[in-house]
Amino acid sequence: MILKEFLQEKNHLPEDKQVLVSKRFTKDGAPILWTLQGITEGDYRKSKQKEKDPWVALCLATITYPNLQDEMLWESYGVTNAASLLKEMLYPAEYGYLLEQVKLQNGFDIRRKELKEEAKKA
Repeated sequence: MILKEFLQEKNHLPEDKQVLVSKRFTKDGAPILWTLQGITEGDYRKSKQKEKDPWVALCLATITYPNLQDEMLWESYGVTNAASLLKEMLYPAEYGYLLEQVKLQNGFDIRRKELKEEAKKA
């Protein structure tokens, strides 16, 4: 018996989300939005193999714009990889906000809500 509801074509990741990470990056005077995609656990594990910090790995796998793999950006910031670029581009508060949005895009808020509800019932 095949459960059709679990077939890959029925598995939908969240739609890409655009977020304002920093007002410092502008085009024609308007802030540039960053684009975040939802990822699978497999995508996350592949990213984690390349990056020791699990939160940075999650960010790198989720961010699609700007392209953090762009070598011109690396040169501009004097870094040699995407993880270092992210850390050089953003202020600590901006990185914290970005990480929060990345977590939300990948469903971490759902689990937190479930745990809070379970704790209230206990």
